[in-house]
Amino acid sequence: MKPLLCSGTWRIAMVVTLISCCALSALGQIQFNGPAPGEVYREYTRIMNPNDGNLWRVTDPNINTTLYPEAAAFLPNPTISIPVNDLQGAIRAEATMSMWGGHISTHGRKVRFNGNAWIDIPDLSTANGIPAGHLGPNYINQVMVTVPVPLAHLVEGTNTFQGTNAGQLTAAQGGYGFQWGQHGWYGMIIRIYYDAGKAHTTGNISSPGLGGTFNDNPTITVSVGGAADRVDVLAYYDGYDTDGDGVYQEYHHDYHIALTDVELAIRNHVGTATSAPYSVVWNTDWVPDQAAGSIKLLARIRGTNGVWYVTPEVTGLSLARSGKSVRLYKALDTPERAWARGDLDVVRINANIAAGTILGDASAAVYYHRSWNGLDNVREPGETHYRRLNAWEDGDFGGNHFYSFDTRSVPTSVPQTGNNQFSFYSQTVAHHGMEILWPGPALAVTYTGSYASPTPAAASLASPADNA
Repeated sequence: MKPLLCSGTWRIAMVVTLISCCALSALGQIQFNGPAPGEVYREYTRIMNPNDGNLWRVTDPNINTTLYPEAAAFLPNPTISIPVNDLQGAIRAEATMSMWGGHISTHGRKVRFNGNAWIDIPDLSTANGIPAGHLGPNYINQVMVTVPVPLAHLVEGTNTFQGTNAGQLTAAQGGYGFQWGQHGWYGMIIRIYYDAGKAHTTGNISSPGLGGTFNDNPTITVSVGGAADRVDVLAYYDGYDTDGDGVYQEYHHDYHIALTDVELAIRNHVGTATSAPYSVVWNTDWVPDQAAGSIKLLARIRGTNGVWYVTPEVTGLSLARSGKSVRLYKALDTPERAWARGDLDVVRINANIAAGTILGDASAAVYYHRSWNGLDNVREPGETHYRRLNAWEDGDFGGNHFYSFDTRSVPTSVPQTGNNQFSFYSQTVAHHGMEILWPGPALAVTYTGSYASPTPAAASLASPADNA
């Protein structure tokens, strides 16, 4: 990938020699974990917003600055401060990061706190949906990732953290390296977990109850025992993966920031309540049909003392729709280097709708798309680009030199049985183009009529042929 916001010669190896994945997957898999039911913790956050400088940028410290003299301005990698004000009763710690994959094939990412030993940040692997025989660093990505942090690496008061990476995989190693390893990060959360003796507010989800059934857009009610100033509700179901780890059936939320953000905030969860009564309406309009009893809910309660508590799960829940069905068609074949740029091929990604699907019953359709620099509003005059689904061409959207998650309306005449193809093209060469982030786009369709089912059932879900 071309260095960003920099001049210099762009070099990229076009011959790829695949090597054994084993040598490069020793770090495990990207995991986006969160607090579990019953856990008590505090959160400390920091954003690295590009509007504030280059704190977001992590550069290979061994880069050849003769080849890329402009990289010298980014080294040494910045040391960033973050407060941790309470370690009393702490039993463990972890760090959650919003991390941009950066220049294609960058690998060996690490983080350290207060100058202590480096902590490995895993690459995407087959556990994240990467096809066997392919290398995670070769996939364009922006992910939420969680790593454990030894308590001995932290202090009460001002802490610091710093990033590094091992450069890019070369063509001989199976990569697309051009000798400028670089990735980015935009948000850092340090969570400190405590033993049960830590003073904390408690509570539970009171509605819906265990094994309950609800209709579209239900109200989720949380009973809080004590003083609280925030309640976040999360749902576990099979739906589009906004956090980028390639896992679709999970508790859905992320912390990817917008370019104008001044604080780190949870996104794409059920909802947040900041005062009593603690209830939120879950907008399920585009939540795909779920197997009966497969949905779970939990809430995170922040007491007025700043300590969080996670409620017990409410399990065995069912979404019973009346008069409609919602199906999600996921990307089948998002490729390595899914990067739309004038000197690379058109990016083509396919999704399948099973034969026999009655598309005449479709009443609405959208597609989901995560991109980096999706807008590309700095392309040269006269350059063209497109974003298409089948033969239908969408307009401009995305973020310029930044992350964007977009839900795009699609005419119901566009989806077709069999193969549906997303295609992305940009003629720009002097500028960045468009990155299509792992695991790729997905198509969602709402059906009425013969597909409408009053009760959820596994048979009502899209079949494996639908890859839903």
